[in-house]
Amino acid sequence: MSKTQHDEYIEGTGCVAAIRRQLVRWSKLSNAGSVLADGYLRVLNRLPRTPLPGRHRAFLLRPKGLSGSILLRPNTTDIHAFADVFYAAEYGGILDFCRPPPRKILDLGGNIGTSVRYWQHLFPDAQIVAVEPDAKNFSQLQKNILLGPAPANVKVICAFAATADGTAGIDRSQGEYGFRMTTEPGCESIATISMLKLIDLLAGQDGQVDFLKCDIEGAEADIFANSQAWIYRIATAVVETHPPYSPEGLLADVMRAGGIVEHELTLPKMEGRAVVYLRFRHP
Repeated sequence: MSKTQHDEYIEGTGCVAAIRRQLVRWSKLSNAGSVLADGYLRVLNRLPRTPLPGRHRAFLLRPKGLSGSILLRPNTTDIHAFADVFYAAEYGGILDFCRPPPRKILDLGGNIGTSVRYWQHLFPDAQIVAVEPDAKNFSQLQKNILLGPAPANVKVICAFAATADGTAGIDRSQGEYGFRMTTEPGCESIATISMLKLIDLLAGQDGQVDFLKCDIEGAEADIFANSQAWIYRIATAVVETHPPYSPEGLLADVMRAGGIVEHELTLPKMEGRAVVYLRFRHP
């Protein structure tokens, strides 16, 4: 996927552009039922106070080529998580970076499992560990893994990935798609969640990870600023950066920690975010 293709998806205004984007989205679904479910989910999300049928049930969408459907909840940001992976092809360039195909994958910020299902589609023999802190998202993650191929190849952990063990608050004010770790005592929608050191998560993968995906809503800044103990264990990574952390800051932290970047690609997103692909070279 090129930068131009990605920008074309996330940019563009006006009715015609919106219709064109929606038609492109629907062309990536496998059947009419999925198209109808996508459309109705968007109606429910746009009219949250309207008493429409199906308000409290989940819907199944199946992208073309995927083995099994994915379960999405209305009145949540699930459709956006689905769209990033299967419509915008946010991780569409990963095949160019993962050579040979990864056997061990660590997914930080598993959310409802859209990325995990994509990894299963691309790398059916991989062993995957997915980490998601929010209990409701975690439950949805488990359901979606069971709907996919080889669920026994996926281990799920309900926790934050962090630089130290302990507990932290979870800020739910930005919706299911943007839950983040916080230490602000006055923040709304806070619950206490366990934290697991990234080095311990890597130990569960026998110390080495072929592919690391990291989308943890700002906590990546602390993770990569303190990556000296583990960066050399990663072969390939895809990291979403969230302001004020930037791709430049990420690269500086990685190199400061001793990581040698063989190839890098940055794809800008909205609101200052970016998806950064990294392939490492190890001496």
